[in-house]
Amino acid sequence: MRIENLSVVKNNLSKFVEQVRQGMRIRIAVHGVPVADLVGVGESILRDGQYDGTKSGEESANIRSLNLPLLEREGLIRIGSGMIPSDIFEKGPRLTGTPLSDIISEERRLGR
Repeated sequence: MRIENLSVVKNNLSKFVEQVRQGMRIRIAVHGVPVADLVGVGESILRDGQYDGTKSGEESANIRSLNLPLLEREGLIRIGSGMIPSDIFEKGPRLTGTPLSDIISEERRLGR
C-alpha cells in the first residue's frame, strides 16, 4: 500500500486511478494523518470488518450475499421480503386545521 498526501492525489488523480485499476491501493493522508483509502471497486466490499481483496464481479457478488446475514445480525441492515406493499404509493391523510407556521407566528406575536 502506498501513502500519499491529498494534494498530490488531487493533482494527479488520473495517474492514481490508473494505478488502482492495476491493483494498487493508495492511502490518502491529510497533514500526515490517514483519512481514506483509494481502492478498486471489488476491494471496497466489507467482509467481517476487513477489506476483501477480491477483484472479479462474480466473487464480489458471492461475498455480498454471504455478508447480508452478518450485516443483519449486527443490526446494520434489514433483509426485505422482496415485496413492496401496494399501499405505499397512496397519499396519506389530509391534514386540517391551522397551519403550524401560523400558530408559531401567532405565539411569537403574543410573546409566548
